[in-house]
Amino acid sequence: MNSDDRAPTGYGKPPAEHQFQHGQSGNPKGRRKGALNTNTIVQAIATERHRVTIEGRPRTMNTVELLVQILKHRSLQGSVKANKLLDKYRIRFAPEPTDTPKYAVFPEALTIEEWMELYSPKDDVPYGYGGEALTPRF
Repeated sequence: MNSDDRAPTGYGKPPAEHQFQHGQSGNPKGRRKGALNTNTIVQAIATERHRVTIEGRPRTMNTVELLVQILKHRSLQGSVKANKLLDKYRIRFAPEPTDTPKYAVFPEALTIEEWMELYSPKDDVPYGYGGEALTPRF
C-alpha cells in the first residue's frame, strides 16, 4: 500500500491501525459498577446522623443541621467569619418572613345600573387634541 492509498491523518483522524475496532469500546474496563461520584458522596455525608448533646439534652442531627448549629454557636461567641457565613446561608435558604400582612384590593360592589353607567359605550362624539370632532377617513 503506497502513501497515496491511505486516508488523511491528523488531529481527530488517527491512522486506521490505531482506530478503535468495531464493537470494541475505547475504555473496555470502564467505570466499576457501584462507583460513587462526588454528588453521591457529598449527599451521603450530608445526611449522616450524629448523636450530640445540646444544653444537656441528647439529640440526633444530620451533618448539615450540626454544621449550622456550630456556625450559630461560633457566631454568638463573636466570630465574624461564622456570622457572615450564617447570614449568607440565611439569605439563600431561609423562607421570607410572613409577619408582614398581605392585602388584597377589590373594587367596590356596583349595581348593574351603576356598572352600565360607568362602563357602557357612550354615544358622544370623540374629540381630537384640538377639540375638533374626529371623523373617520377612508
